[in-house]
Amino acid sequence: MWPFRKSRSPVADDVDGPTEDAFGHALDDAEELLKYAAEVGKIVPPGVILSILSARTALAAGGADQGVRSDFYSAFTQLSSICGEVTARTIRYCSAPNTWKALARNRIMAVSLTLFIAAVSVATFVTDDMSNKILAAMVSANADAAKLRAGLTEGEGDASRIDVRYAQKDPCELTTTPPETHDRTIRNVDDVTKVQQFAATTRDLLGRSLKLNRVIASFECDPFSMQHCGDPSHDKQKPDEVDLNKRLQINPAIVNYTAEVLCKIATYQRVRSFASNVQGDYSAIIGAIAAFALPILYAWLGAFAYRLRSFGDTIRRKTYHPSFADSARMITAVIAGAIVGLFNPGQGITLSPLATAFLVGYGVELFFRFLDTLINFGAPPAQSGSTVIVRP
Repeated sequence: MWPFRKSRSPVADDVDGPTEDAFGHALDDAEELLKYAAEVGKIVPPGVILSILSARTALAAGGADQGVRSDFYSAFTQLSSICGEVTARTIRYCSAPNTWKALARNRIMAVSLTLFIAAVSVATFVTDDMSNKILAAMVSANADAAKLRAGLTEGEGDASRIDVRYAQKDPCELTTTPPETHDRTIRNVDDVTKVQQFAATTRDLLGRSLKLNRVIASFECDPFSMQHCGDPSHDKQKPDEVDLNKRLQINPAIVNYTAEVLCKIATYQRVRSFASNVQGDYSAIIGAIAAFALPILYAWLGAFAYRLRSFGDTIRRKTYHPSFADSARMITAVIAGAIVGLFNPGQGITLSPLATAFLVGYGVELFFRFLDTLINFGAPPAQSGSTVIVRP
């Protein structure tokens, strides 16, 4: 730039200046391109350089007549053709403070979004493992409960029935009462081992269910809690009248084996109902997140990846120019991520829905080309005398 002319802000090019200063602005742009061409080693014809420098000298002397201007614009046209996509505006934008602020802002948002998605993915992986183990524990415990109950009535005569008092009262209250003569008793160590393993499975099931319940904001009531269940206006459940230790742990003495087994089965039924509700709620919530929220986030992340790559590439080639198309692409990526579950553009190769969402966000043009293909495929044939416009 010449010392007697003010250098302009990159954004000044977007504002129409006075008509009489347009030639001066064009000179500034031409000199900016000349400097760029010299820096990158582009060969500019000497006549082009001479015409631009002569126009600067004539303008400073106040004698820039039509001939000088005509020669300048002809030279400027040749110089712009030599520089290709690089213009004076893009050169200024590449070094403008607002450009670096935008780049830093995009980096921060991309990293923050990546960390958030990673945290959600890790949490989902852990909770999915808990949910699967709850289902497996219920399947195993159901079989064990059936075997224990059938084992209480093995034999003939009185040994094939259970005293009615175990049905009339809570069996956990009878674990310390002496058994009747026909009640089932411990015959070997295997009887104790089965009850012990069954109680351990119930405790493990309860523990995992309580942890998973916290993930869904304690939506379900703890079956053994004495607190109000999320609604202080009324008590949704009564305090447990029996010591929790009797329900979840085996009495070392095992005074009444039949009562001990039935107590553990009754406890398991309460725990199973709670665990089943928690697992169902979790599956519904996580299923909704995985089907609708995560694809949007992954598509948005893909758009950020494309934007940062494009940002770096245009800065390196000095072709960066801010555009409203950047924000439009981010919005388009969100829309594409929201509807990617309805289609499967990656069905020809093995891709998970979230991987497909990321690719859709990175290349939204391909996704909408896929939609255009579907529309064209289903378009009705053209009728005689009418015109059907089909997008290519």
